[in-house]
Amino acid sequence: MSDEKQPSKDSWSRLYETAIGQIDEIRDAIVRGSQAGKAKLDAQLLRRQRDRLLAELGQHVLEEAARGASLPPGTEELAQKIKDVEAQIEESEGEAKKVFR
Repeated sequence: MSDEKQPSKDSWSRLYETAIGQIDEIRDAIVRGSQAGKAKLDAQLLRRQRDRLLAELGQHVLEEAARGASLPPGTEELAQKIKDVEAQIEESEGEAKKVFR
């Protein structure tokens, strides 16, 4: 083979440098993607924690109202809806017990 058909050392070096640069870009994209995924997961876990805390707060407020404390303004309708749902839950659980007896 003649030297003209063989790639030069410079060509191989440029090809190698290009490949390394692309690998670095891919690695950076993967790292950014994993960081974004972790941030989204963290946010979702924090939302769940907030939801549990809100439920706990609501339960506490309802317990205090059952002891005679007044509900915060504008929450009476919500409290009634909760009572209605709790009654439906009890009814459904009662029906389920009858079926499985």
